[in-house]
Amino acid sequence: MAAAAAAEAAIRRGLLVSGAVSVAAALGALWLACALRIASAVNHCLAVKAAGVSVWADARCDATIELAAPAAVVLLILNAVAARREAKAEAEADAQIREAAGAAARNVVPDPGDLQQPLVTLALPAPTPSPRPERLRLRGSDAVLMFVVAFIYVCCAVLIVVGELLPVVGDLILVDCQRQCQVQRRCLAWFFKNIGYLSLAVGHCCLIIPYAVLRLRRLARKKVASFFVSVPCMVHPQRYKEHDLF
Repeated sequence: MAAAAAAEAAIRRGLLVSGAVSVAAALGALWLACALRIASAVNHCLAVKAAGVSVWADARCDATIELAAPAAVVLLILNAVAARREAKAEAEADAQIREAAGAAARNVVPDPGDLQQPLVTLALPAPTPSPRPERLRLRGSDAVLMFVVAFIYVCCAVLIVVGELLPVVGDLILVDCQRQCQVQRRCLAWFFKNIGYLSLAVGHCCLIIPYAVLRLRRLARKKVASFFVSVPCMVHPQRYKEHDLF
């Protein structure tokens, strides 16, 4: 029975590790695609400048400089704040685990029936730990970042949909529009779609994917801790055998 439980726990740990690696690989591929999209926009602006044309005269460069660059800076700042709060929350959680380990060490007593048996912990109900300040700040930061992520997706979706529908709606409404008018309308539609896809790439590259990696790391750390961390074993590891952990 103990061997079967240990094998099941090992399988769960293996599935957790393989799932985390797969998700991380998918996020890395998506981040690379978004970075290539941003690099393409930057290369276009450099090519326009090398041709002797003002970058402000090019619609794509103008959108990249005026919209994408400030958005990237803001999102990077939010990402840095989230990473810092994540690190503080992890340090606070580690301190809480050490405090719990110390409390458990004080409750470990020898078995009066047989001193050669492994030490056992007192079966006392553990009090529910209250949320620490850094953990509360991390929750608030998560709420803000989730709102920002939803806002990014909504804005990008609106821009892309407008860009897709503008030529179709324009052809239905303005039937007698001249060729120049049609070209301008299609250029405007392309501009909306370009801004939408570029903003989506900037959002994924600067905030969404790094934040997803932080959440994945937090989930993996929590699951691994639930598998491996046993307070009595951390205090007296030499007094416990493998079958005592499962």
